[in-house]
Amino acid sequence: MSLDGKGESETKRGERPTLADVAKLAGVSPTTVSRVLRGAYNPRPVSEEVQRRVLEAAAKLGYQPNPIAQALSTRRTHILGLVLLSPTQLTHPYTAAIVQGALEVAHQHGYHVTLIPTEQWRGSLSRDQRILTMTDGLIITTRRSIVPDDLAKVSEQVPVVLVQFRFPDNAMPSVHADYRLAAQLIAEHLRQRSVKEVGVLWARGISPHPTKPVLRSVFEEDFLPHFQKLLNEAGILFDPTVDIRSVLVSTDVAAIRKEVRQWLKIAQRPAALCVADDFVAGAVLQVAAEKGLHVPEDLAVISLNDLGIAEKLLPPVTALHIAPDELGRHAAKLLIERLDNDIVPSETDIAIPPRLIARNSS
Repeated sequence: MSLDGKGESETKRGERPTLADVAKLAGVSPTTVSRVLRGAYNPRPVSEEVQRRVLEAAAKLGYQPNPIAQALSTRRTHILGLVLLSPTQLTHPYTAAIVQGALEVAHQHGYHVTLIPTEQWRGSLSRDQRILTMTDGLIITTRRSIVPDDLAKVSEQVPVVLVQFRFPDNAMPSVHADYRLAAQLIAEHLRQRSVKEVGVLWARGISPHPTKPVLRSVFEEDFLPHFQKLLNEAGILFDPTVDIRSVLVSTDVAAIRKEVRQWLKIAQRPAALCVADDFVAGAVLQVAAEKGLHVPEDLAVISLNDLGIAEKLLPPVTALHIAPDELGRHAAKLLIERLDNDIVPSETDIAIPPRLIARNSS
């Protein structure tokens, strides 16, 4: 089908062409025109011939979509909000990978992603109508500055998916690493190497509120209790009241090193350390070298979040690869299925299997 000979005559001179004009000229429905021009995913794909006709019609008429008008008519902006603590988090490979995964899926389905820092909210996101009007749904990647009661109000206005956290009573979808499987992989690795005592250096978290529930850390709920059980069954010492310490998690290795020294200077230290991520692992290796400790003979080191740095350390560090980019992809897919197809997930707790990469540090 050719569109030659048609064009300006299809609309009145001087009037801006509409989506309906494009549909009439291409011989398709306005919905098809919208999907083609927005590049949205369609479970029943539009044929190449139909796409060509729509694009030719739009070009001949000089049609330019008006995103503001589209949002007003459909009550949809095709923008997903990705919530993080602050823009500086993007310098950390973990957060950057989550964002990249979400961006990939969003782009495939005709959505844009806007980053939303929580620092300014102080627990009152539900009152920020600019954000809730601008976005069709939210992916939450941080617990800080977020109050569950307020987030519940947000979820009444837009769909919400959590990454690495759970809402009280599992009332919202959560995408996270399978930390129970992670505990099994690491416990078995340590058992095979006859380690006698283990310590954990984990990210400094949020203290429980005395009366209000907080977003729950999947790591704290799934990994630590299961890890303790498995280690105790294997005869490996692990006392959470003594062997778990919190540490600053950032890209500032010097600041992390200062905190690591406080633990390694005590006489009774564990024979193996499972640490928050590769940056903390690097700090532990530096402090161990300062103290004349040999890795892994005197101290084994395992990173609980492989950021692609562990393999470059000396010695290369055993690391748990939790694939944060996959977390971002699954979260975005879950949100878009809800938005485009009104599919409410039957399973609200989605665990992504990790893998343990054994290297010379353990």
